[in-house]
Amino acid sequence: MKKILFTYDHPRPESLKGDGLWCALDLLEKDFEITRLNLSGKDKWEFDPNFDFYLGWGGFDSKVDKYMQSVTDKKGLCLAAQMPVNETAKNYDVIFYETEEIRKWLEVSGLKNLVHAFGINTDIFYERSYDNFPEDENAHKIWDTISVGSFSPWHRQDLLYDREPGIAVGRVDSDNIQQSFNYVANLLLKGWTISNEVPQEKLAQLYNMSRKFIATADFGQERAVLEARACGIEVEVPADNPKLKELLTSLIWDVKYYSNALKGGILKCLSEENA
Repeated sequence: MKKILFTYDHPRPESLKGDGLWCALDLLEKDFEITRLNLSGKDKWEFDPNFDFYLGWGGFDSKVDKYMQSVTDKKGLCLAAQMPVNETAKNYDVIFYETEEIRKWLEVSGLKNLVHAFGINTDIFYERSYDNFPEDENAHKIWDTISVGSFSPWHRQDLLYDREPGIAVGRVDSDNIQQSFNYVANLLLKGWTISNEVPQEKLAQLYNMSRKFIATADFGQERAVLEARACGIEVEVPADNPKLKELLTSLIWDVKYYSNALKGGILKCLSEENA
């Protein structure tokens, strides 16, 4: 069985259990032996040569990208952010993208072997039936609005300051502490409820307990848009983010689709190596 090293950078990996990519990797373990390496909190690392394929999850110039550049064997990147394409981006054998807008951007940048791979855990994210409230189907709606995403500059939570208060779910961005605290403090002053990241099952409940999901990011929040749609609530995206607008009418891909797309891209790379 071929061995894959999956590299990521997340301060609270326990919150990823049930996540679309996490579950897609679980399905891949039927075909590959997968080791997961979290770079969070690490400033130095040693390259491990004992794998057949290396898969990273992050943006260009991220910590994960820097690790992946030490890899000389077959490697791919699950692109998690629309960062400027650097020269090292061309060193990947395959790049997995989430939206058509990202694919166009990558092609214009001269990158090849692009594979669409995206999806959410529809076993968790779905519209709940609340039989305890037969007289009022909206009786379980506690919040008018919900926001999901780290309190980071690119998530632009300042766009929520003048909106109907609701609940904002996310973690403090350790690379932008002051900006994060400013977002949290101002949202609290505006009457918002603030929650740290929660397990996926709890997040699905929070979507279902809200009337509208408001996306504010100039990049990111793609997964949250699909999750909110799957939970049957209204979704609003910013006018300046065509990637999110695209997802308002796209399919809601599941983890089986996600896993099969990753598998196909990886096997193609490995077969080319053996050709």
